[in-house]
Amino acid sequence: MPSFSSLVTFCIVSALLSVHGGAVQLSARQTTVPNPLSLGPFPPGSTALVTARSNAKFTQKVVVTGPPAECTFQGSGEDVAMKTSDSSTQCIFAPATTSDTLSLSLLFQFSSNGVDFKDPLIVDVSTNTTGNVVSVRAVSEDSTDNDKNDSEVTIRVTPNAPSPPPPGTTDLCCSTVGTNSNPTISALAKLLGVDISDVLGNIGVGCTVLTDLGNTCSTGNTAVNCDSNPLGDGLIDVGCVPITL
Repeated sequence: MPSFSSLVTFCIVSALLSVHGGAVQLSARQTTVPNPLSLGPFPPGSTALVTARSNAKFTQKVVVTGPPAECTFQGSGEDVAMKTSDSSTQCIFAPATTSDTLSLSLLFQFSSNGVDFKDPLIVDVSTNTTGNVVSVRAVSEDSTDNDKNDSEVTIRVTPNAPSPPPPGTTDLCCSTVGTNSNPTISALAKLLGVDISDVLGNIGVGCTVLTDLGNTCSTGNTAVNCDSNPLGDGLIDVGCVPITL
């Protein structure tokens, strides 16, 4: 299975290529790209932390669009953090649900008088991966000093992190999940001499702790969260609730 970082890099490259109809060849870096710049879709449930800095006398503005709302950074000066209208230096973007992908759009602009804005060149887009975290960096040039960093946007993309199981429970991958009337479950319980007639809810058998499987559950099995007090020498898990990985 491709890693999170390779999927993110692929998504960025695919988005840039789609703008040019596949005419531009690039890896994880692209120079002089379209404005606005489209990034994504990132893998389902990804979260993006966006910050921006100014390195120019002219006023720089970056409008970032993505769920849940649009965010506009603005500022001027050398190595100055650009801020939003509520004086925040960062914006966080995330899809409505962890099953939805995340896409962002970045519009770069600058103004010599702080009122009339026009588009600069986006001169560089690059990615850097540390573990499962991918950083995307985009810089622009307002065509006055050619230092190619008049505005600088950094996007830190992190994958969806599964929530820890509730206290007293364990996340499992089970070959069979059902009620006490399930033939496979009832047969195992009878073999082990375990009375499950009063057990309510779902029961899991043939289970393995998810963390031992790298938090994956193979096709045909079911990922569940069960009580941490199994029956039958640990072979029958009770209080099981299906979970999404």
